Amino acid sequence: MTQRTQEMLPALLLVDEEGVVRQSSREAARWVGEGSQGKLLKGLRGGSELARLLASGARSGLCWLGEPRQPVQVTAEPPGVSGWASLILVPASHGDDTRAIIDTMMAGFAHEVRNPLAAILSLTEATASQLEEQAPARGMLERIPGLVRRVDKLIKQSLSYSRPREPQREATELEPLVEWAVELAQMKKRAGVEFRQELTEAHAGVLVDSEQIEQVLVNLLCNARDAARTRVSLEGKIVGARVILEVSDDGPGIDEQHRARIFEPFFTTKRHGTGLGLPIAWNLARLNGGDLELARTSPWGSTFRLYLTRAEGATRAA
Repeated sequence: MTQRTQEMLPALLLVDEEGVVRQSSREAARWVGEGSQGKLLKGLRGGSELARLLASGARSGLCWLGEPRQPVQVTAEPPGVSGWASLILVPASHGDDTRAIIDTMMAGFAHEVRNPLAAILSLTEATASQLEEQAPARGMLERIPGLVRRVDKLIKQSLSYSRPREPQREATELEPLVEWAVELAQMKKRAGVEFRQELTEAHAGVLVDSEQIEQVLVNLLCNARDAARTRVSLEGKIVGARVILEVSDDGPGIDEQHRARIFEPFFTTKRHGTGLGLPIAWNLARLNGGDLELARTSPWGSTFRLYLTRAEGATRAA
């Protein structure tokens, strides 16, 4: 591993409810000093900034750490099952290299984590099947598969961003593709939120990998559903050789301080978000010859705009 790659590696700190560092990666010493494990976070070099970030409830922020002091992008994850919060530190000066970091780490990470996950799942299910139906331990064991699936989902999303498969683009009817994406997004209902779609100006085929663009649309629609007060809309139109789809909601909008970062990997304001949905959607749109942007946002809602290439002789998406 080159010195440049080592400098780009993220550092990790795990902090308990009392503010004590329970685990720290080797890379953390660069930012908070050696021997941080077992010490109060706020007592470490630069630790007071990190402690304030955790206490604020923010999911990310910029801190000045190290000697000499440098800007560091910090991602904060709330306490998980262990009761420990996590802090991931990446030099802000290497922000353009985030993709390179993920590419070099994800393949090995996925292999090392998914094998024991599969074993945990199998052992849990086998143990639960040996217990009486009403046994208290069985109820606790039956919660483990759901937690395992959540971790596996995060790994899949990370791999989708890091190493997406090459798109198989073909002329595809737009309307069935949109209708199926809307149906998928509505499977998790929110009371009082209505979905509307209007494609009268976009009866056209598009040159896309239907599976990948379905993923893009479902992500945009689910985000809009989660943000909406009462309404999610999807509208389409044809402009020259392009088909433009707009997904809108009537939610509170995106804070100005967050707008420039919404397509960054692992940046999220959702309590249980992964911060990979929009980066993956943006990447897939580009791979399919299109683009994705935040068209507008205000306290009365947001609109994301997806650009696709128009095609003739379209077939229905499978």
